[in-house]
Amino acid sequence: MIDVNRLKYWLCIITVVSATANAQPLSPELLKGETLFRNAGGYGCQVCHGLYAHGGNQAGGNIRGATELKLIEALSRQPTMHLLTQVLSQSEIRSISNYLQYLGNTPMVELHFKDGKWHVREEIFQPGDLVQLVIFNESFTQQILDLSAIELGEIPVGAMETIGILWTRQKKYSSFPLLQ
Repeated sequence: MIDVNRLKYWLCIITVVSATANAQPLSPELLKGETLFRNAGGYGCQVCHGLYAHGGNQAGGNIRGATELKLIEALSRQPTMHLLTQVLSQSEIRSISNYLQYLGNTPMVELHFKDGKWHVREEIFQPGDLVQLVIFNESFTQQILDLSAIELGEIPVGAMETIGILWTRQKKYSSFPLLQ
């Protein structure tokens, strides 16, 4: 007997993998910046700024596109960030900044489950643009996000989970087609 839920899950994984297949892999420098962003000081910047620097309703807010100068200023002024000055070298700060600049140059659609429904916040982008879908579930139960309207199918999002998907917009939409 086929387990339909398991089949849907794997079809979703295959769809997400195919959606990211056309994306260019990150350069070694950007990978270094991403790793530092997620792990610096044992907890990383993502604790306060979200897994993709999108804010994610965290204390630090959206910092996609932050410059090296802004990062240095924040490290010197913010008490929680000041702790990172003891563990980050100047070249590591530059790597994080390069990663944040890369994220800032990638349009984002944020899909956020809160208060029992999905909310959409999108940046301006055109057909053919590579877009990062940042999906996060603020609830304590798994949610299924139906992205069939953009040919990604149903995506299971675990409790308090954040998922990033690189997607190329193929059609012109007046707004992001969520649950239409």
